[in-house]
Amino acid sequence: MKTSEPFKPAIVVVAYNRVKSLRRLLNSISGARYPSQDIPLVISIDGGATEEVINLASDFQWKYGNKEILTRDNNLGLKEHIYTCGNLSSRYGSVIILEDDLLLSPAFYFYAIESLKNFGDDPKVAGISLYSYRITENGFHPFHSYDDGTDNYFMQVPSSWGEIWTDKQWANFMDWISGSNANNDDMLPGYVSQWPETSWKKAFFRYLISTNTCFVYPSRAYSTNFGDPGEHTDRKGLFQVLLSDKSVNFNFKQFSESESIYDAWFEMDSDCLKAKVPALQNYDFTVDLNNSKSLGHLKTKFILSGKKSNKPILSYGMEMTPMISNIIHDIGGNNICLSKLEDLTDDYAIPKHEFYYVTSSIHEDIFDDIISKKTVERGNRLYESMKSDMEFNQLYPRVLIVTPIYDNSQYLQMIEEINSRHQYPNYSHVILNFSDGALEFEANEIEIIRCENDDLRIGIQAAIKLVEPEIIYIIRSGSILNMDALNMASYIFQYLKDVMWFNAVPFTIENNHLENLCPPSQFRYNRQSLAKLTPSKIQRSLYFENVIFKRHIWDESVGLLAENSPITSESDLWPIFNQISELYSVDGYLGSKSVVQHPLSLSTGKNKIPFTRGISFSKIRKFLSTLLYPGYRWHVPLIRTMYSELNRIPPLIRHDKLSDSYYFEW
Repeated sequence: MKTSEPFKPAIVVVAYNRVKSLRRLLNSISGARYPSQDIPLVISIDGGATEEVINLASDFQWKYGNKEILTRDNNLGLKEHIYTCGNLSSRYGSVIILEDDLLLSPAFYFYAIESLKNFGDDPKVAGISLYSYRITENGFHPFHSYDDGTDNYFMQVPSSWGEIWTDKQWANFMDWISGSNANNDDMLPGYVSQWPETSWKKAFFRYLISTNTCFVYPSRAYSTNFGDPGEHTDRKGLFQVLLSDKSVNFNFKQFSESESIYDAWFEMDSDCLKAKVPALQNYDFTVDLNNSKSLGHLKTKFILSGKKSNKPILSYGMEMTPMISNIIHDIGGNNICLSKLEDLTDDYAIPKHEFYYVTSSIHEDIFDDIISKKTVERGNRLYESMKSDMEFNQLYPRVLIVTPIYDNSQYLQMIEEINSRHQYPNYSHVILNFSDGALEFEANEIEIIRCENDDLRIGIQAAIKLVEPEIIYIIRSGSILNMDALNMASYIFQYLKDVMWFNAVPFTIENNHLENLCPPSQFRYNRQSLAKLTPSKIQRSLYFENVIFKRHIWDESVGLLAENSPITSESDLWPIFNQISELYSVDGYLGSKSVVQHPLSLSTGKNKIPFTRGISFSKIRKFLSTLLYPGYRWHVPLIRTMYSELNRIPPLIRHDKLSDSYYFEW
């Protein structure tokens, strides 16, 4: 819906306390090209900013129009600060909102003007992006929009790395925010629902989905994101992209004509896909190639998925990039299939090790050019020094399962075997009785400890003294335990020496289906992000049944535990563990809290077995960082991503079915 109305959007810079980031952004704004000398620039500084930031904004010379500096008396926080800046659209007619960790293409303003002319009055468009994704936010998969020969694509994902709004688009969002559905999380993808309520982008996600509108994205980016540490990010370098310098002859396509439309999960719209693939036209299906949609979002009879199916209707290979190209070009294979939902399994047909295949091919092409002999020699020396830490010895350390009971009417029938292959031979189950009366039931293998108050610290300490375990797991009455979880924990704690505690995929059971509550990438935490979690968020995603830990970290915590209030919930304990060791994550299942009640089925062993030395990941991290650093310095995109993440967030622990072993994946 193209309009002839002239647009002259105000450039609005959102700043707080990152002076280096702000200087970099202002330099890129100053170095850009503009069609006139009357372009308004607003630098909005949140309350509590440093004098360096205020002075930098004041001293910045803007030669293309009027400059205005807005300083806030109070600290608004990022969400309210963005809302306040968006409201400036009513004064200027349209705004370009720029957070300070961005850098712009010299042609960004020309793209902004032309995109506003084409989409500013389109009712399907709720905003326009300067940024263009190359990595998804729901799992950090590679992302390439389908090239339909135009300069734009559409996606139901709000842009936060350079966004453009007209006064009408922003007013529609503000009107919706004031409505009663503004906090409904049921519609959100799992990875977004985990974000805090202080995220304005989370609110805009709700808006896009509830109004069935979208953002327009450029096929090539006009902004790039540095990910400098701030209120809502600590992923420096992960979302860097190449910038376009195109400023004329844009070829835009309207929503009704576009062949490149994506949903909130970065999956292609099924109608777009049907138009390209005649074999799919007679099916009502949902696209879930990244396997990130929950059962609540799979409302169609058929699913186009990356999971295996017992009865595939159509199937495709996995040889082309992006994944959707394999379907469009009918590439044969068994990695992607169209299937009924009930015929899908929990096994991934897309190779787990694909990440390593990609890096291998890059290694063959450019290794000799980017890695110096000196670097390789240093890496070899590091490898030799860590070989002594790679002796494996598979044993069964003793596991303590602790169940607190606060009401003697609670059932003790609580554990169901899920996909159990064999029983773990060496664990004890201890009931902590916090109720008023005695517990009466028949189970010779279970010990009961009477507790006088509600402090879990005292009860667990008594259970440890009784059992002398190496591993501790807390599970409440009415919960599901994956019995193979104990074997998994045993293996991980023995062989991956740096792991002191880990969490697993949050899951629940719906209609006899095991449903992941979020994809693996979204339940990974570094120490900074875990420290920011609210108690309610901890109890939703890091509940007791989803975390297992070594006795060693408990013992290290004793001094800190004594200084705090009694331990009554997860939110009392995990922040203390976080002070001692980072939390690792495993792509597997431990337990689901308070879901069903089933007959107790446990076995115990007799032998107490100590831990042996395993791999030291800190040395592996150092070894790999040494090899990757030249590629990071020389701006090889994938290696920059690998290096940045390797040094920022704990790796994901995955299971290799072929060797029945666990390994780190970054």
